[in-house]
Amino acid sequence: MVTPVTVEQLEPRLDRLILIDVRSPGEYAGGHIPGALNIPLDRLDRALPALHATATATATATATAGRNELAVVCATGRRARSACEQLAEAGITALLVSGGTNAWTGAGYALDRVDGARPVWAMDRQVRFAAGSLVLLGLLADRARPGARRVSAAVGGGLVVSALTNSCAMGSLLGRLPYNRPRPGAPTLDDALTALALRLHRALVLLAEGQPVTAVAHRCGWSSASAFIDVFRRTFGHTPGNATTTPGNATTTPGHAATAASRADRTPGNADRAPDSRPAR
Repeated sequence: MVTPVTVEQLEPRLDRLILIDVRSPGEYAGGHIPGALNIPLDRLDRALPALHATATATATATATAGRNELAVVCATGRRARSACEQLAEAGITALLVSGGTNAWTGAGYALDRVDGARPVWAMDRQVRFAAGSLVLLGLLADRARPGARRVSAAVGGGLVVSALTNSCAMGSLLGRLPYNRPRPGAPTLDDALTALALRLHRALVLLAEGQPVTAVAHRCGWSSASAFIDVFRRTFGHTPGNATTTPGNATTTPGHAATAASRADRTPGNADRAPDSRPAR
């Protein structure tokens, strides 16, 4: 079952959610919700291990706090729903952002854009335009070359198959066009996977190097130090200040983060206890 969330409910929770944008890289570069990671729908299967590890590492903590770890967004919600269904089949719970980025901008919230990128039509709009153009061209061409209307029939049949199978071959083809591909300087899928797998690990390294908590929060993608401290405490059972007591703590791996979260969550109230004075293990 897919759980929807409105953009009004999403906005104050952005700091505590991992938001996945499943649109094409071109659409993402042209405007995305701040903090969203771009994992195109047709490449979601590659990201499943990282998403599963992320969800598993903080599952109990987020359940205790009454939140889901992941949220999925697209332009209108159709592709995001498909992504949520794929995630559910893999055992990953995610929220569906109702109305997508269209609803986000409609509510008056701002989008982040990659430098130099221009807004790109949503993929479903591109598909409608391409399909309608091919049908119209086929009908017009049939006057000069009888039989050309078969192109129109083929397009219509393809749309029927697309609806029956909940897939879109035309969308996949359009996604390969240059304006839908990653832009220079834009985050790539590998960047998104790295952010999922190493976000807290990178924070540990920076803390061990003596970086201020505020600087670490900013460099690792949190919008505020308080949001970073909250996630860190729920995951490890103590505040970031304790992570700097021993430089060797910087060698903690994402797997250790999951173990720490599991160990902390087995003790009732552990996520809300006072900061532990013992060194992080």
